[in-house]
Amino acid sequence: MHLKPEDVATYYDTWTRSYLDAFGPCIQAHRPSSDEHFLAYLANRIGLVKGMRALDAGCGVCGPARFFAQRTGASIEAVTVSPVQARIAAAEIAAASLEDRIRVTVGDFHDLAATYGQHSFDVVYFLESLSHSADPARAIRSAHEVLKPGGRIYIKDFFVRPCDTDKEQRQVLDVVARVDTIFRVKTAWAKEMLGHLEAAGFSREFVEHPGFSVDNTRWQVFERVNGIDLFAGKDSFDWSEWFEMRFRKLGGRI
Repeated sequence: MHLKPEDVATYYDTWTRSYLDAFGPCIQAHRPSSDEHFLAYLANRIGLVKGMRALDAGCGVCGPARFFAQRTGASIEAVTVSPVQARIAAAEIAAASLEDRIRVTVGDFHDLAATYGQHSFDVVYFLESLSHSADPARAIRSAHEVLKPGGRIYIKDFFVRPCDTDKEQRQVLDVVARVDTIFRVKTAWAKEMLGHLEAAGFSREFVEHPGFSVDNTRWQVFERVNGIDLFAGKDSFDWSEWFEMRFRKLGGRI
């Protein structure tokens, strides 16, 4: 499957209401049970503070962005490829009286400078959104362009789990292919993503597994309600690994 941004837009235009029914406004699969604790954790890991200008790349309906703006005082530009998500986000931003802190735009995070200009942000973050890119190297270069010198990029996402045997790896890749088709993603290998970040001119701050206890209840409800079977009737197993990655653009400090 050749994944294009318009495919992702159509997917979320169609599926956003189903995600909201299962997850609420924080559409994140890998999470603890408490939204507040989870979003406070993410705000800290991203490094958001008052006065900072942040870009939420693949913002969904801006559930996290609204929390971040209220909790930290950061100003957030939010971009989604889905017009449906943008309309819902704009209504929720207005209802929360956050129009002076958050602005949502329909756009492609592979070409951020065309919308925002170069050297515009202190941080760019991707929350389970970069996996929707067929060309993550381009998306990372795009983030690098709009970051100020010393600015940060933060990524939370899933990656292909490396295996010890060829047989096990083939089983993992079979599930990955199914996931990619169902959810309009292109699951990457973590080592490849690290290579893209370094090639773009970023310096590593941390690469770690998320530091919270995962509650899969909402994801299991979403799968059950929507008849999704990632394992084609076979027993489930760990096919992915999750990482948080935070890197700094060389030159200057934030």
